[in-house]
Amino acid sequence: MKKWTVKKPDPAVISALTGAGVKPIAAEVFAANGITDVDSAKSFFGDGKLSDPFSIIDMEAAVKAINDIVFEKGERVCVYGDYDCDGVCAAVLLYTFFESNGADVTVRINSREEGFGLNSDVIREIGEDGVKLIITVDNGISAAPEAALIKSLGMSLIITDHHEPTGVLPGEDFPLALAIVDPHREENKSAFIEYCGCGVALMLVAALMGDVDAALEQFSDIAALATVADMVKLNGENRTIVNHGLHYFEHTENLGLQELIKVSGIKPPITASHFGFYLGPRINAAGRVAHAKTAFDLLVCEDSESAEKKAFELNELNTERKKVQADLIKQIEEDLKKDPSPLYRRILVLRVKDAPHGVVGLAAGKILETAGKPVFLMTDDEGGILRGSARSFPGYSVVDALNKTSELLTKFGGHPLAGGFSLKAENFEKFADALEDFAKECNYNGDNPEEAVKILTAADLTIENAKEISALEPFGQGFERPLFILSGAEIKNLVISEKNVKVTINLDNNTYYFNVYKTPPENFSYVVGDKIDILTYFGISSWQGQERLEFEIEKLKLSGVSQLKMINGINAYEAWKRGEYPDRETLARVLPSREDFEALYNQLKSLSDRKIILTNSLLERNHAKFNSFKLLLILDIFEEAGLLENSYFDGTVVFVKNPPKTSLEETGTMKLLTKLLHTG
Repeated sequence: MKKWTVKKPDPAVISALTGAGVKPIAAEVFAANGITDVDSAKSFFGDGKLSDPFSIIDMEAAVKAINDIVFEKGERVCVYGDYDCDGVCAAVLLYTFFESNGADVTVRINSREEGFGLNSDVIREIGEDGVKLIITVDNGISAAPEAALIKSLGMSLIITDHHEPTGVLPGEDFPLALAIVDPHREENKSAFIEYCGCGVALMLVAALMGDVDAALEQFSDIAALATVADMVKLNGENRTIVNHGLHYFEHTENLGLQELIKVSGIKPPITASHFGFYLGPRINAAGRVAHAKTAFDLLVCEDSESAEKKAFELNELNTERKKVQADLIKQIEEDLKKDPSPLYRRILVLRVKDAPHGVVGLAAGKILETAGKPVFLMTDDEGGILRGSARSFPGYSVVDALNKTSELLTKFGGHPLAGGFSLKAENFEKFADALEDFAKECNYNGDNPEEAVKILTAADLTIENAKEISALEPFGQGFERPLFILSGAEIKNLVISEKNVKVTINLDNNTYYFNVYKTPPENFSYVVGDKIDILTYFGISSWQGQERLEFEIEKLKLSGVSQLKMINGINAYEAWKRGEYPDRETLARVLPSREDFEALYNQLKSLSDRKIILTNSLLERNHAKFNSFKLLLILDIFEEAGLLENSYFDGTVVFVKNPPKTSLEETGTMKLLTKLLHTG
């Protein structure tokens, strides 16, 4: 469960922004995102132009070397990309530029088995192909051994990358290369540094063309897609790239993109969210379940019929990726239902067999959303090695955790919210314990709030305000689509179908309508007359030529429920399940009485016609009667007595209609509670 919080920017900041002509709703969004004045807003949104590409470190050296080796001497050049959407798009961009300018160019993108970045065996293959210059895109900054191999084989290397040069001191230990174009190098003096790998490739092409505007017109469609898909900060020049890309995208001349838009079912107008949720995942799917070269071939295709076939193939790979991912998550869910003990740890550490490496990170992200705590997910690799991915929330840094446990790892890397690692299978339990110890050290308590911009009243819910919010697009990393709260809305009507729930609410004597898509209809637990709080996105749509307000519901909860008390109770329950028992005073408060048992049992019995009962709904509706810790203990006692089936992972309860006759006092939980209360 996540606590909903409302950001509280300085009222003086909002006043200054509105005084400078910014509309009130936009000023709230700016202030909530740390944009405190008009100058910082202008800096964040940029001036619609790209800076001089030659201000980026080593750009001049790179251009000189390329012109000499590729265009004057006519030597063969290989573009070496990564297998994700950013790397593929960067390879497409640079390859297309070289090919259209008559260069002798080839491309190489690793398989996942070959790993990220420059690979020694691949480098030897490239050398045998007559290549004289390798140019990396979206990789290479940490490839010192491979760079030395390239030189020993008589080839030259230019690195273009956007990753942090981790562990590389300024001027020391960089890979041997004619140029290293990476804005994150400490010596770099360019005004903007937050490009993705494809953004750096775009700047290289702009420098080679000697015309930034021409480069944007020709390549911003592919660069915009990569910028959003790679989740770099959507500020400054990245916004310029994305805005130009959106301008050109609907009329792109790239046949592969045209067909990918069709097969994805996207209808104009195209937005940045289409890049992140429809196109990017399809390009990534190739590298996850097959080979990223499939996506590359689509995006450089020059024949409409072939492009249509390749787009269909990529769409099928994405369907396969979804299935593989769903199967993996189902396996994890079944394992956790059989043995929920990992769920009670502060950090969820899991091991599965025979999971495809390409979807492990995605599955970890989905489990993170469901379990509400950092996830380290591993699968068996060759030679008794576990290979894993981690996903986290702010407050528990993956890269810090991996550094802290590095003596148990054979390889690792990442950043605060995600990472990859490998370790010997025999060290799995030690690794899980070490991660838990690190969580204790950094006082991680699972805090990961849902942050809303403000609580909206009916006076705020206008078409004009919806347009003002839409005008702030594109939204993305560093400038998220704003969430709002509608508080104390009364449900006046419900229409529940197989696919969604249609809700009519009254807020401040105004009537509004919305659909609930994220909650399966069978799990919708609210009824007419309930007063609810709604966490929602707020925008505008068109219906039969008429503009209307649109709400995209993220979460619902009963009004008046203290989320903090519920969360504290849940945390106390999980500590209990870990064997971290509370003091006698707390035990006395949570020890269930006969009346407690009867009240909750009768409530469950009244809901017995439902296939499942949601634990979260029970916690909300009983918040005034039961501490969450106590209610969860009672559910455990009922399960031990055979009265219900309880799944802590997905938060569901199934009531047993004809249970066996048994004594609640004789259950393991009641015996332990009584013993601890009397003995301390």
